[in-house]
Amino acid sequence: MNELEDVCIKYFETYKDLLEETHTKVYLNFCNVDNDKRSKIYKTDEYYLIELNLHHVDSNFAMIIDSNIRQIVLDNFKLETPRLYIRRYSEKDIDDVYEIASNPNIALTDGYKPETSFEEFQKTYYKYYIKNATMFAVVLKETNKVIGGISLRPNSTRVLPCYEIGYNIHEDYWRKGYAYEASYASIKYLFDNLHIEMMTCAHFHNNEASKGLINKLGFTYEGVLRNSFYHTAFGNMDLVTYSLMKDEFK
Repeated sequence: MNELEDVCIKYFETYKDLLEETHTKVYLNFCNVDNDKRSKIYKTDEYYLIELNLHHVDSNFAMIIDSNIRQIVLDNFKLETPRLYIRRYSEKDIDDVYEIASNPNIALTDGYKPETSFEEFQKTYYKYYIKNATMFAVVLKETNKVIGGISLRPNSTRVLPCYEIGYNIHEDYWRKGYAYEASYASIKYLFDNLHIEMMTCAHFHNNEASKGLINKLGFTYEGVLRNSFYHTAFGNMDLVTYSLMKDEFK
């Protein structure tokens, strides 16, 4: 074992408790191949394998390990709050999700045209929900119904390790604190467990409810990114942007 492998293994072991807690088996392997890939994740039914390419000796392997672990942990993401479960989507959720995606009061504030055909929605549901490891169902414990969603995506526009959070809640469950409960728990998990230093989020100009939630979560207003989002119903739109540092989170 060379010195670089030893450093990588020691850093990888800092995630030991988290992986045990989430019942996730992850192994580390090394290669030395002359290509542009610095790492690769292999997935089996029983474990994940992170392969680091030591050919790139100038790489920040701690940052690469962080990125791979985040991807693996979020692939198995599960959280429980007093009233909610937050988890990956499943096939059985499709009816509940269609209720949300077909509601114009929700879809239009999320940035897309509302769904109008369940048959068409079925064709894309697997790709955009079940296979998408950045999208998570918000489930009401009392009824086991999906009442919304949380998105957690890497934000590579920042220098620090950063994720962007998004959210929606079924209109029948507005003003009950569910969006705050799900968002707060998700942000706390990323800060506490995944070496994230910063979170970002955004809303359209006319979304006062989202603005209120973002302020309640403690985010700081940054400004307006003009023509930064393509809305499938309205075309180019501005985004009002916010950020939250780990040491600001309460």
